Amino acid sequence: LQRSTVNNAAADALRKKMQQLRDELEQVKDDLESARKDLDKERRGRETVS
Repeated sequence: LQRSTVNNAAADALRKKMQQLRDELEQVKDDLESARKDLDKERRGRETVS
């Protein structure tokens, strides 16, 4: 019983950590997407000038 309680706690902690990492990954993907759009805008702006 003791060991399974410890294992369950560890599994819960691991699940929380995985969810946290997934959330962080989504945030990074969003940030990258925004940065890419900004770059595209800048590039198009420069092309119009030249």
